[in-house]
Amino acid sequence: MRTEWPIIDTATNRERIKSRTAFQLHVKEKPDANGRVVLRCPALAASPTVTCPL
Repeated sequence: MRTEWPIIDTATNRERIKSRTAFQLHVKEKPDANGRVVLRCPALAASPTVTCPL
């Protein structure tokens, strides 16, 4: 068990989780015939991408 992380209260934890929504991937297209889903990256760039090998 890790003990070096500080313990935070529930309100702080919920606020931190809520702030992550700005970094959430968004569905860009419906799944193709193989079930592949294209997601939109929230990063700022001409063509931001994220690759997941799974």
